[in-house]
Amino acid sequence: RTPIKNDESLEIKLDDLCSDPARLVAILACKLEDGTHFTGDVVDLTPSSQVDHGAHTPHENATSGALVVNWNVPTEGEWWLLWYFHEPTGQRVKRATTGAEGLVLNHLDGEALRIHSNAITSAMHDRFGESLGDAFNAFFCDSWEVSDSTWTWNFLELFQKHAGYDLKEYLPLLNLPRLDPCKFGEIGSRINHDYNEFRSNLILKEFFQQFVNACHEAGVSCRVQPYSAPVDLLRAYAMLDILEIEGFGRKGISSKYYRSVDPRLPSSAARFHGKDLVSCESFTWLGEHFTVSLAMIKREVDQIILHGVNRIIYHGYPMSPPEAGVPGWVFYASIMANHNNPWWKYTNQLNLYIARNCFLSKFGNRVADIAVYIPYHDTWSGNGEILKNLQAELRVLGHLSDFDYLNDDILLEASPGMNGRIRINGYSQECLVMYHVNWLPLPVAKKLHELTSAGCRVYFIGNLPVGAPGFSALQSGDDIQVKEMLRNGSNPTNDGENNKFLKFVLEDLHEVDLMLDREGITRDFTERPLDGGSTNLKYLHVKNENINAYFVVNCNDIIARSEICLRSKGLVESWNPLDGSTYRLDPISDEGDLTRLLIHLEPFGSRWLIFHEDDPVATSIQDQSPPMPELVLEIKGQWRIHFIFTKNSFPPENEKIVKMEVSSLFDWKDHPEVCYFSGTAIYHIVVDLDMDQNEENHFLLDLGEVHEIATVTINGIEVGTTWHGNHVLDVTDCLKDGSNSLEIQVTNLLLNRVIGFARNGKQWRPDYYFVDITYNTFNPELMDLLPSGLLGPVKLKKLRI
Repeated sequence: RTPIKNDESLEIKLDDLCSDPARLVAILACKLEDGTHFTGDVVDLTPSSQVDHGAHTPHENATSGALVVNWNVPTEGEWWLLWYFHEPTGQRVKRATTGAEGLVLNHLDGEALRIHSNAITSAMHDRFGESLGDAFNAFFCDSWEVSDSTWTWNFLELFQKHAGYDLKEYLPLLNLPRLDPCKFGEIGSRINHDYNEFRSNLILKEFFQQFVNACHEAGVSCRVQPYSAPVDLLRAYAMLDILEIEGFGRKGISSKYYRSVDPRLPSSAARFHGKDLVSCESFTWLGEHFTVSLAMIKREVDQIILHGVNRIIYHGYPMSPPEAGVPGWVFYASIMANHNNPWWKYTNQLNLYIARNCFLSKFGNRVADIAVYIPYHDTWSGNGEILKNLQAELRVLGHLSDFDYLNDDILLEASPGMNGRIRINGYSQECLVMYHVNWLPLPVAKKLHELTSAGCRVYFIGNLPVGAPGFSALQSGDDIQVKEMLRNGSNPTNDGENNKFLKFVLEDLHEVDLMLDREGITRDFTERPLDGGSTNLKYLHVKNENINAYFVVNCNDIIARSEICLRSKGLVESWNPLDGSTYRLDPISDEGDLTRLLIHLEPFGSRWLIFHEDDPVATSIQDQSPPMPELVLEIKGQWRIHFIFTKNSFPPENEKIVKMEVSSLFDWKDHPEVCYFSGTAIYHIVVDLDMDQNEENHFLLDLGEVHEIATVTINGIEVGTTWHGNHVLDVTDCLKDGSNSLEIQVTNLLLNRVIGFARNGKQWRPDYYFVDITYNTFNPELMDLLPSGLLGPVKLKKLRI
């Protein structure tokens, strides 16, 4: 943009504005106040056969031969010349493989994707023929990481067909990257709404739907991560076969690293649209390189399942050949779940845990009492913080699995249910929450009118809406109709004092729980910590015709002992996803539709509580109030430890074994011989026991502090492996009277070895893109060594039967 002088003959050389006239979108002369406030006075100087330019028709300059536009500037007002052109963003494919370098395609033009996808699928058909659909389950589109994709060559034409007006004269109001928008009050907000809504629809149609079509034409499913795309994400997820999100950062799936990286979005879309698979690219940047343990991954798995995800994709397994050594080829954002990680040999135990949870989470449909409307129209109108604030308040108030999101499409399917409930696609919701919503499209306002008139619980948080969104709604009269509907409530003849909507306006989100309590709504899950303690239990509820299944997780690092109340009836069983064991549970009480249970969960422990009427799977009853174990002895004496340093091809290292005998346990990082050791060390000690043959006891081996994994063998019998939580194993069947041989194999993490390489000047670093978790240079020589080994104290305990 540039200011222009009044009462002058302006000659505009098109070549000075845009090197390629074909990319010219508009040349506008705008009357502004203070250079920023739009007055609405616009003169379109764009060379086009569709515009009657009169005196400023473009012509060829007789002297220079350049194409110019002449215009006589008015004598009054502050006029500015603004010109717009479109061009490729210049973004290139990130970390492209050989042959895939180049510019990112135009995601607003379906033809660009068709050309790209046809080239790929044609090559694959040549290789696999008719068996392509058998060879591949799905084609995958990774996360939307497209920069500044705001326009396409026919945007104005398509926009006018959609919105009913020409956007060109309102271009000064657009709030977009590379543009400095003018101010024009509510009109500016409405114009931006129409632009953003149309761009959302265009991306959905021209990119996501085209990708779905390409997959189906190839005979495969589509698996897509649409998050971060500037679209109605619930509508995007509704198009897909496999709906995928990503867990990102140290806090994982719960961090909401981006505002749209919200796992409730795909799980909500799946529930309302009848989709079976909700997938998650899991563990991305869960921790710094070489510091992520199986216990950390397990805790993240629990959070992923709680959010309604039922398939987990590792991020990831970096391919690394033997000659690359350890750590080998490492992907920059990966937890390095491959053969070079010391804990790799134990991943089968984690995978069994994941498999059991995913299997059980597919038993039926999720239960969620609260429907939360996503205020996309407010976001598109310029309130960029509203979704972030909504997510933050839901989290602070403890809402995790008891709500689902909905958008216009889902809400328009709603109908009044019984006792104030709302029915949506076969599911019953206790209430609908409208969080600080200012703008409602007319069809949505009519639907809310229908629901509230029928006595359904619709709670407006903070305020009632003020009208219909967008400039189109002003022109069509929709805005007036919505305002009238909100002013008069369910009775068009009243004066507004008895507006039916007003009784549903709550001050904040916290009042939703209070309103449900006041209406006598039974909650699906409540807990009461015992012994004056505090717990942090989270749950997921799925059900089908025969079974109600609750996944209950202790999210704290202390034992949880609680009384829980569940809105289900029937025979109750506890299924442990760690080992597959099942037990019967006896309820404390069974009143109406509620069942009260005692639950005892180890730190970060989890159980599935299964309600059914069939014959029990479990045969024994589990005591949920077990006595505290008694100490038998603390295991002390001479420990023999063998550290096995494995051979490495790069950097080159020979195999060696370091043997020690110690009288007290120590942290490997504090010993100069083994401070850089990463791998498995073997501990051995002989323990003399005087077993009372007349007592029936369960014996527990408590290893105390372990970093990170321990496998226990007693008298030649492998007892088991502990890799998370309290490191306690039942050793009852392995002990004998007299001398007992105890062997403990302990495996730590890889970082200490990498630190050793760096501090000793050994070349180990990958020679491609590799950064630390903050996207800066990864410098292990500056990092602290991690605690490693068996630190104890190791104790033998007994439980009296």
